[in-house]
Amino acid sequence: MNEGVINLRVLVTGGYGFIGSHTAEKFYREGHDVTIIDNLSTGSKKNVSFKHKFYEMDVTDHACDKVFDSRKFDAVVHLAAQVDVGVSMKDPYKDSESNVLGLANILQLSHKHGVKKVFFASSAAVYGLNEQIPLQESETCDPISTYGMNKHVGEMYCNKWGSIYDLDTVTFRFSNVYGPRQGMTGEGGVVSKFIIQALQHEPLTVFGDGEQTRDFIYVEDVAEAILKAMESPVTGIYNLSANTQTSVNNLIDELNKYSDLEDVVYTDEAPGDIKHSRLDNTRVKKDLDWVPLNTFGEGFEKTFEWFKENTEFKREKKKAAIPFSEKINRFGSGLPYAENLLLFALAITASVFLQDTFFMVDFILFYIVIAASLFGRNQSLISVGLGLSWFLFVNISNGREPISMLVDMNALILMGLYVFVGLTLSYVLDRKEKAIQYTQEEYRTLDEKYGSLHEVYKDTLHVKNELQEQVLYTNNSYGNVYEIVRELDSLDEEELQEASVKMVEKLMNRGEAALFKTNYDGSMSAVAKSDLLIVQDTLSLPEEAKNQIYAGKVFVNKNFNAMLPSMLAPLYIEGKVYGVMGVYHLPFEKCTLFYQNLLSIALKMVASAIGKALLYKSSEESQRYIDGTSVLRPGYFIELLENRERVANPFQAPQTLITVVHNNIELEELAKVFEPALEENEFMGLDQDGHLCFLIFNDQENKVEHFLQLLENSGFELNVTQEEKYYG
Repeated sequence: MNEGVINLRVLVTGGYGFIGSHTAEKFYREGHDVTIIDNLSTGSKKNVSFKHKFYEMDVTDHACDKVFDSRKFDAVVHLAAQVDVGVSMKDPYKDSESNVLGLANILQLSHKHGVKKVFFASSAAVYGLNEQIPLQESETCDPISTYGMNKHVGEMYCNKWGSIYDLDTVTFRFSNVYGPRQGMTGEGGVVSKFIIQALQHEPLTVFGDGEQTRDFIYVEDVAEAILKAMESPVTGIYNLSANTQTSVNNLIDELNKYSDLEDVVYTDEAPGDIKHSRLDNTRVKKDLDWVPLNTFGEGFEKTFEWFKENTEFKREKKKAAIPFSEKINRFGSGLPYAENLLLFALAITASVFLQDTFFMVDFILFYIVIAASLFGRNQSLISVGLGLSWFLFVNISNGREPISMLVDMNALILMGLYVFVGLTLSYVLDRKEKAIQYTQEEYRTLDEKYGSLHEVYKDTLHVKNELQEQVLYTNNSYGNVYEIVRELDSLDEEELQEASVKMVEKLMNRGEAALFKTNYDGSMSAVAKSDLLIVQDTLSLPEEAKNQIYAGKVFVNKNFNAMLPSMLAPLYIEGKVYGVMGVYHLPFEKCTLFYQNLLSIALKMVASAIGKALLYKSSEESQRYIDGTSVLRPGYFIELLENRERVANPFQAPQTLITVVHNNIELEELAKVFEPALEENEFMGLDQDGHLCFLIFNDQENKVEHFLQLLENSGFELNVTQEEKYYG
């Protein structure tokens, strides 16, 4: 992962969670393209505010395959997990589903879609009750909780996937992580729990005497370590910790600095609680060149301030008013019973007062049908019971013996009809309700799948449009590429410098370019530029840009430094930095890896062409210059002047041609005297009449006058004339 990759496509699972949101933000700030998968069971979208792509799904979901297929990730940081040890003991299946099956799905998809490296977050819980201080990675793992066991299984999965499928994996066994955005569960949750209780003026509960110690590490240090691990070639299992011991009482003392505590209650020790814990971080510090930058006091202060400023944890927390609809819903479970009784009362009333008028109507049967239709299975059974009770009550009130109704065929048929109608309707309605629920569930499932597929479709369409724009925008047809490259068909260094700028302009589109050449003293001077571009004559690189350039990488001006181009790329010839090409005023959407690679490839062609020109120039030195001097022969000097007239100089500065008539003076003698006064890109040569000429940039005040004064004070008898003009 450290092979000069400038921009990684990174997937962070659980990216809206506590550690995940900090890690995703760290990758984004380093210029990587971040995608987040989170089921929002514990994470929150409020935790992430930078530009990213998000898919709401579980890591066990088969729809993850579509995300991997469309996004083509380089690296996966797997932080989605169930982190509550208590939950893992109460519901082992839920913990295993998240921490084992979820990881297996991510590993399988990473192998399938060519991911280069996967990060897995493990825990100090894999060590169990081992109280060795400090614990090294070589210690025996003997977890005592389902959570610890499943993390240990996850480590074995990563190890086997590396050996079987050649997939690079790196695993960190976290100590007690704490910091902003943390919930009250997990291994570092005691910090956030105590802070929240203090802000809400609640007493703190401490198990034992408070002298038990933990190895707390600040979340931003964790995110930095994960970033370094994914950008480096390291693999395997590492402890990630501060390698310090902080007791619960120390934590309370720290909290006392920022809040007036109500009370601290000490209770019995929690069963199975380890007394002291500290992880050895020697290996990770050495292999990653990483150290935790925040002491516990510094990290705690940042954490407390975040919780204090977060509106969810203000000291004065008003009780939220209960909405009217919720008040109604609280009584909703008993409402069908009340409605059923009301309907029963109406049926009784009708049967008493209207029986003579409507003697053919059985109001109780009518009631059973309506109750079953309106209220469902449970209420239909109740309505049958109420109907039978009323029937028995009426007959007993009329003087009939209850036993006699058991042999009365009419009474038995009527009671059987009540039961049959009620049960049949309840069965039919129950089947209908289940069919509706099944259909709704199918609809929700299909809707979720459609949502994820629609997101993938939008991503694919966006990538397609970007690629189409790149093809159309850069005009990379065969004919245009040939026209662009043909401009490098020259053996003159200055012509190639100007041609390289034009080539970069065409390839990058909408951008202006300038070529800066490295001088003997290491400085860089402009030798060619776009016609309307205004640049300084020298380029000063900050340390960050210099490191990138001399490492052979393209530098992107992420900080929008007004003194630098949008993009800088080195021009290497024979292993040395010949110069740099700067692209100015490049739109933000073009500062992508595609255009960085395009610029890099273009400059390789330029380097090849200029290298050939320099080789040709060195092979012609004896023909170009008069023996023993740096004076150009007449033909070459006249050709130089013609080239200068055709190619504009980068500063639009006038150039002065000084002609010297030297009678009876050896040319070698003159050259030795005046050559040191010439700067780079200034020449001396013979014109067609054999007179010595100097071509000088008039870009500094009194520069020509000083050179003329040098000629006058040389002691030679010279006849000097000068001509000033803009060449280009």
